Amino acid sequence: MRVLITRHKVDAAKTAESLKEQGHEPVLLPLFEVADTGNADPSTDFDGYIFTSGNAVSVLDGRGWRCSGNNAVAFCVGNKTAEE
Repeated sequence: MRVLITRHKVDAAKTAESLKEQGHEPVLLPLFEVADTGNADPSTDFDGYIFTSGNAVSVLDGRGWRCSGNNAVAFCVGNKTAEE
């Protein structure tokens, strides 16, 4: 099966490799890039965080940012995001 992959380059390559191993023909068309916008980190504590993509977690980790408060809860969309 030919499969169109529109993820950004790094994740697209990983997805393509996985699809090849399963006998598919991946076609790469990266339509966006993941980039840190440089917006300032919030200066307040939160009780919870929602992450819809592991990319956001990676950017925050690159900044050295950590969730504040010992009781903060992280809600993640998908297992890969939760693993990040």
